[in-house]
Amino acid sequence: NGSGVKETKYKIGSGDWKTHPPDSLEFTLSTEGTTTVYYYSIDNVGNTESQNSKEIKIDRTAPTIVNKSPEGNKIPVETDIQIEFSEIMDKGATEGAFSIKITDGFSTQNPDVELSWNENGDTLIVDPKSDLIYCAKYTATISNSAKDLCGNPLEAYSWSFETVGKWGDVAPVPGTGGLPQGN
Repeated sequence: NGSGVKETKYKIGSGDWKTHPPDSLEFTLSTEGTTTVYYYSIDNVGNTESQNSKEIKIDRTAPTIVNKSPEGNKIPVETDIQIEFSEIMDKGATEGAFSIKITDGFSTQNPDVELSWNENGDTLIVDPKSDLIYCAKYTATISNSAKDLCGNPLEAYSWSFETVGKWGDVAPVPGTGGLPQGN
């Protein structure tokens, strides 16, 4: 009858064409990066389909944090927090891995936040629903459950920053409820 596929030809990148029966086409790619596989099939009566191609990306590299803000002291209380990653992240996993808490201050209430992403999908934007607390030290943490789109986990990471005093650079005196003390 002549119907059915006689053989499939393929090549990896600029390599040589290889021929395989249709029911045993199997190959292994191990090089990290993007590889193009070209292929076409020939049926039992000699008809050849047009060449097709498929890009295959292998990513074994863990994502990293390339930039974060804020950092340091005297951070305005209305500041958003941004974490830029080395690549596009799995949004759900990364959002679930983020936390922020007050680690030194006059309040124990951690901020309620809204999470969003930049257009590229590589920067998490953390928007506190209300201003941060004055004169407080915050620690932002991303656990290793954050991962990129290929499932590679981020190494857990934390950093701290301190918000500005309510009256500018005047430091609060411990035990005074955050109020500056004068002479």
